[in-house]
Amino acid sequence: MLVLQEQSRLRLVVDVPETYSMKVGEGNRIKYSVNALPGQVFEGKISRLSGRMNPRFCSETVEIDVDNSEGQFKPGMFAEIILSAEGTPGALVVPSSAIVTSTEGQYIIKVDGNKTRFVEIKQGNRADGMIEVFGDVQPNDRVIINASQEIREGTEVST
Repeated sequence: MLVLQEQSRLRLVVDVPETYSMKVGEGNRIKYSVNALPGQVFEGKISRLSGRMNPRFCSETVEIDVDNSEGQFKPGMFAEIILSAEGTPGALVVPSSAIVTSTEGQYIIKVDGNKTRFVEIKQGNRADGMIEVFGDVQPNDRVIINASQEIREGTEVST
């Protein structure tokens, strides 16, 4: 029995979360790091997209061609990709501490007049402790930054 292996060019297979999947395309350059080579960042090119969402993981499988002409990678190594996510047009951003997650869903607490009001939200991209939020939120709304489930709707807030 003979087994042929091409190791000068490897394929990195990655499941990209749904939130980011619309921002990656065939031919895009992707940076990645490998656990076995800490502190080093490498770059590859997206060669194939699955074109469908995996319902179990809410992600799309993407394949990245990796140049391994120097033989620094071994098949089966674990890698971590680095995605530079652009913001979503029209999204507002709040600190992660402003989002409350409960059994009813996710929400932020706005201050209307001088009373609190719960606003259901959907989360978008996140970076550096900030999260995009979508819902009944406007650019000039006042939001409780250190929100918690202990704050009740209709609580009077002094400004």
